[in-house]
Amino acid sequence: MTKRLHGGLNRSKSLAALAALGVMLPLQAQAADPAGIGKRPVYAAAMNPARARDWSGAYLGIHGGLASSGFRSSSAAPNIPALNFPDRRNTRGLSGGMAGLQAGYNFQSGNIVYGVEGEASLLMLNRKKSATGLSTEQGSRLALKGRLGYSLGSTLIYGTMGVAMAPTRLTSPAAGGFAASRKNIVRSGLIVGLGAEQMLTQSISLKGELDYTYFGQSRQRFTAGSTKIDNGILAAKVGLNYRF
Repeated sequence: MTKRLHGGLNRSKSLAALAALGVMLPLQAQAADPAGIGKRPVYAAAMNPARARDWSGAYLGIHGGLASSGFRSSSAAPNIPALNFPDRRNTRGLSGGMAGLQAGYNFQSGNIVYGVEGEASLLMLNRKKSATGLSTEQGSRLALKGRLGYSLGSTLIYGTMGVAMAPTRLTSPAAGGFAASRKNIVRSGLIVGLGAEQMLTQSISLKGELDYTYFGQSRQRFTAGSTKIDNGILAAKVGLNYRF
């Protein structure tokens, strides 16, 4: 009876010692790292990798790509070649390269990135002319755009919308007894686009963007008469941004 009692007491003491050890070990670990500094940043980054990248702040960059500018003349008298673009559909297409600069500022709230961007582009279009039909030249484009996107960490998907303007020269040559005349105008309109940007470093990113600018229709008067001109620019470009 006495042996069984002593054996039970010994087992109870062993269980109590193990329980105390189980309580003391976490307390000792917490005392060695009271804020959990060695664990929590790694865990937080694993749970939300998008927060590891910051897109906010000012940036400056360069871009280059391809552009196509389309013109259409309507309501022009078909018997006056000087008021029409020289093809059966009365259209004129200009295509070529483009290059320029952009600057902007991003704000970030969680994964949502938004901001504003200004862009200046030189259009290196083919500038076709005709001896009898209306001709056009367009050498640059300026744009002011808002940006709204979603951050996937080191990748940003975004859309843009804003206003753009482009100086344009229209020339109506001498034809059918009418004298030649030239108009230099500034077309303005709406620009919309989609793009993606990839961080190469915390300061440098590579972007690709496709946008379309519609300048609408305007009536232009020449010596030979008046006609309505529609104009739009489609542009595809890549660029590099540097964030400050």
